[in-house]
Amino acid sequence: MSFNKKRYYSLDFIKTLAIFLVCFYHFSTINVNFIEDRSITAYVTYYIYGFSSICVPLFFMVNGALMLNKDYNFKVHIKKLINLIVLIFIWGAIQLLTYAIIYGDTYTIKSFIYGVLNWTKGRIDSLWFLQTLICLYIIFPIVKEIYDKEDKTLLNYMLFIVGLATFGLVFMNMCANVVQWSVGKINLEGNFFNILMDPFNPFKGFRAYSLIYFIGGAILINKIKENKINISNFKIGILLFLSLLLLFLYGVMMTFSNGRIYDTVFDGYGTIMTFTICVLVFIIAFRNEEKLVKLDPVIRVIGSNTLGIYLLQGMVGAYLRPIYKQISFNQNIFVNIIFTFIIVIICLFITMTLKKIPIIKKIFEM
Repeated sequence: MSFNKKRYYSLDFIKTLAIFLVCFYHFSTINVNFIEDRSITAYVTYYIYGFSSICVPLFFMVNGALMLNKDYNFKVHIKKLINLIVLIFIWGAIQLLTYAIIYGDTYTIKSFIYGVLNWTKGRIDSLWFLQTLICLYIIFPIVKEIYDKEDKTLLNYMLFIVGLATFGLVFMNMCANVVQWSVGKINLEGNFFNILMDPFNPFKGFRAYSLIYFIGGAILINKIKENKINISNFKIGILLFLSLLLLFLYGVMMTFSNGRIYDTVFDGYGTIMTFTICVLVFIIAFRNEEKLVKLDPVIRVIGSNTLGIYLLQGMVGAYLRPIYKQISFNQNIFVNIIFTFIIVIICLFITMTLKKIPIIKKIFEM
């Protein structure tokens, strides 16, 4: 099934939601430390915090929905892949230099080059999304060939083995941790089955769960457009609540086990719960396609500039967050939502301004 040239407001909305959640995750100062603060507010905030785990996976799903459902030219794709590789190193250098100014880091020419090539942690390692996207682009021609076949045997096989090596492995480790916690074990590491399966896992060196989101987004959007998704809105609400609840409860268990707050966002990307929430968000968005028209051109302009916002948000947020933290009520969730919107709008404004410059425009395009 190929996409026509119609613009889907639902996809713009999903990308807008995703980039907002990326910024919220990176720069909000909400209080989720229920170890020190045993209040109901801290627990509720931690529960809501888990919703941000869909931020990056949604981007993978949108990319898959768009790329796998339209024709492509192999030579054009390779050119785009090379451009993306060049882009990520250019932005790595830009970000490392900017953070050096913000944080006072010092580099020699040699250490600076090494920092860019080594993706210095705490500085430019946030570009991991583009690194993973490059991996997806590298194998895309093969995936596309398999996806387009009428016989879905190979596609189902791919989904099964990748799913087992990623979501399946994470799920088994989660279950093992729950069992160990129930018998009183602490300091859970969550890698019980990794030891058994690592020698036979061809996807352990690659965030291969992204491939499931990528292909899943393409399959899901077709199912939705063909009206093959018949789940009621009530059941969607229940599934959404339960998925977040399970992610929350697992996070609480791991937090008390290890004595530090478990990150249900980053560590949630490869969980069945987050995948389920992503699917539900896709369904909700497409069911409200006509209503989302009212949000145009807001979601259109943000949706078409998410790459630029993503590339800039780390630097803009790093500059603004220390100032924002001086506000006495900076842990309020609603204030954090406003702060996140400010970051998104500033990054959007900078992106749109710089894209008007012919040469500079190139570093905002894939």
